[in-house]
Amino acid sequence: MKLSGILRDLRESRHYSQKTLAARLGCSPSLVSSYETGERLPSLPMLIALADVYRVSTDYLLGRLREDRDLLDLAGLSDEQREALRVIVKGLSVGDLANREAGKEDRKKGPTA
Repeated sequence: MKLSGILRDLRESRHYSQKTLAARLGCSPSLVSSYETGERLPSLPMLIALADVYRVSTDYLLGRLREDRDLLDLAGLSDEQREALRVIVKGLSVGDLANREAGKEDRKKGPTA
């Protein structure tokens, strides 16, 4: 999907009017409209601001991720809770996950003699 469609879909899914979104971004509703029609492309700072407002990545806005569900929604979490999640996620390395899967397989096989 194109950036314009992604922006429109996100705004509508959040039940924002173009006027409300424009106020949050500090721009005019006509500029928001021009992004959604594909008439204009947002600047890099505006793209980042849009990602922040919608709590999605710029990769998602640019169509590099298939769904915004590829990311965790951290809305409503405190800074402390967000940091705790970062620590947990950082601690889960690929090796840790592989070891857990191997452990599951060992438990399925049962005890060895």
